[in-house]
Amino acid sequence: MRKPGNGEISEVLKVRHFVMNILYRSRGCSVMIPTIQALAEQFGIARSTVQLALKDMSEQGYLIGRPGIGTFTNPRSSIVADDRLIPLVGLKINAGDLFYYGYHLMRLTSELGLALTEWNCNLRFLNQSGNKPETVRRELEHAYIDALVAGFVNNPEYLREAAELVPVINVNDVPVPGVHNFLFDYTACRRKFLDYLGGRECCIAEHSGVSERQLYHVLHEVLSRCERVPEVEQGDPRVAFREFLLHRRPRALVVYYQQAAMVTELFDELKIDPFEECCLIADKEPPPKVSFRGAFFRLPMRAAAEQAAERMAAIFAGNSPAPRDVVFETEFVIREK
Repeated sequence: MRKPGNGEISEVLKVRHFVMNILYRSRGCSVMIPTIQALAEQFGIARSTVQLALKDMSEQGYLIGRPGIGTFTNPRSSIVADDRLIPLVGLKINAGDLFYYGYHLMRLTSELGLALTEWNCNLRFLNQSGNKPETVRRELEHAYIDALVAGFVNNPEYLREAAELVPVINVNDVPVPGVHNFLFDYTACRRKFLDYLGGRECCIAEHSGVSERQLYHVLHEVLSRCERVPEVEQGDPRVAFREFLLHRRPRALVVYYQQAAMVTELFDELKIDPFEECCLIADKEPPPKVSFRGAFFRLPMRAAAEQAAERMAAIFAGNSPAPRDVVFETEFVIREK
């Protein structure tokens, strides 16, 4: 059996997903699947690999063998719960192959998932890496989805390629031509941010999570002149921040949201007032339960998810407008406790 490369799924999973798609779309009927030989030829794999995939599915109750006739889908399997065909929506968050999901991405995942399922869509999570056109097509073809919702997928080429196969909704702060964009915009909170700074000198903490995205383009007149806190490649980031704050006390500091609790602890240790002496600002909302005092940018994820799901329902109903952008104003919030 050939080992899958980057952005590929295993040969067993290819067969499994193909058969599961037949079962999903059978609407409670028992359907005969292709023969082992036909599947082996279709996917260019060994008969033994197909046999392994079908054996596992039979043991799990998805398939029923009828001697002398063939193998059929089991209409009583738990995957079929309705005689109507419920749309299957692929949900891809960020690159899809993240090792973990922090508060920001998990909140978006939850909001999108709940909103879509409230409109009676079923979800498939897409987690293959790679952004070459052929990789994108393989992932989508083997996912058997009816549409794609992408949350903070910072890869326009991926979304444009996907839009040639299925309807695509992009929930992000950067638009992609040709898809349905639901965008977080920082323009409206720009004045509040500038008033909060009050002309203070500002520094930005370098981190892979803090990129030159829409936040920084909108606020470039302040942030483009900011001194950068060097990114720590090795060692303890707490030590690096502590040394910076001891030797270079800025009047305002913008940090990655997952650094916010750590920097708040350092502010307390060094007795720095995060509102007057050095304004502490997170690029996104820190987790509500962590210790953080300062300001942050809050994305209206629930509103974006609800409208994105409503648009998806309109697409499936056949009365969706052409792709157009819907903009949601980001809030600038001050958390004092």
